[in-house]
Amino acid sequence: MEAGEMKAGGYSSSARFVLDRNMMPKEALEWAQKATDMDPKFYILHTLALAQAANGMKKEAISTAEKSIVAAKEAGNDAYVKMNNEKIKEWSGK
Repeated sequence: MEAGEMKAGGYSSSARFVLDRNMMPKEALEWAQKATDMDPKFYILHTLALAQAANGMKKEAISTAEKSIVAAKEAGNDAYVKMNNEKIKEWSGK
């Protein structure tokens, strides 16, 4: 693929792949942000929140996870509401 051809899902999947393996957090954050800028769906916002947390940006991660919750509720996806709430609890130390 040439530059500019990658879609939001590709950036988000790439970010999640490296995050799940505890690798390349800076790149994951960059890719997740690009994906969110292109298509801010609840699952992409969740990946961005994970990337923010992996880079020590817990306040931002909580804010992004809250946005993901709103979007997940609108989409009727309770699983992502639950996952985001669990991460918010973890990141806020509660």
